[in-house]
Amino acid sequence: MKILACDTSEASCGGAVTDNMKVLGSSFLSVGMTHSQTFMPLLHDLMLRMPLSYQDLDAFACTVGPGSFTGIRIGLSALKAMAFAANKPLIPVSSLRALAHPLLNSADALVVPMIDARNQRVFASAYFRGEEVISEQAAHIEDLVRMCDAWRDANAPGTTIKTCGNACHMYRVGRELLMKNQEVSEFSDENVSQTKCDISQAVETDFVEIDRYVAIDPVSVAVLAQEIISQYVADISTDARATVFSKDNIKNTPFAPGVVMPSYLAKTSAERQREAKMETC
Repeated sequence: MKILACDTSEASCGGAVTDNMKVLGSSFLSVGMTHSQTFMPLLHDLMLRMPLSYQDLDAFACTVGPGSFTGIRIGLSALKAMAFAANKPLIPVSSLRALAHPLLNSADALVVPMIDARNQRVFASAYFRGEEVISEQAAHIEDLVRMCDAWRDANAPGTTIKTCGNACHMYRVGRELLMKNQEVSEFSDENVSQTKCDISQAVETDFVEIDRYVAIDPVSVAVLAQEIISQYVADISTDARATVFSKDNIKNTPFAPGVVMPSYLAKTSAERQREAKMETC
């Protein structure tokens, strides 16, 4: 299956073309310009270098969030238009799972992809041995650290926590905030400093920031899209598999371009402003 996969959910944007998991080509930009300026030229340049056309593609895929509201809208709108025009399926891929994809096979770690949601909040989830164990959410960094630490201590004690994404450094911030808020009144003066030292050491040693994976690789989006399609096909009857993505049947699948929606996980600024205005009326 030939897939054009894209990501615009963060400051960077990228696209990749794969054929049954074989990477035919990929492009990636993180130059500080808006996706409205860079995304479509990047895709068209990528396709010009491919030995196939848009019509030769079997499916399109894109990250649907969470992440930048504007970025998600730009990428999803563009891919919807392409999928509609070609009458091909559009595969929605989680930005967080795509971000964590290079680390999902880490058997010795709780993998926590994190995207900055501002004001000490992050979009995040957590995976252990490839399975999602903490669902995608927008959370204050202290709450996320509590959840991840509690899950790790209860289910995989001693396991390292690996953070990735453009907010991977915020796990340390969350630990420091918890440390500052921790009650120390039960300790005597002589062991308060030792207690703080012990906490500081824990902050330093039981998690690691994988800053190599700060941005989403569009190839990861393509791989996950292929896995989603393969699982969907495996779950339907053998007789239906041959026609599942035919032009007449795409509308009956979860991959019809018209039914794929963004996953913001948080309210937009316009929604928040409207709610604040309504409260003052």
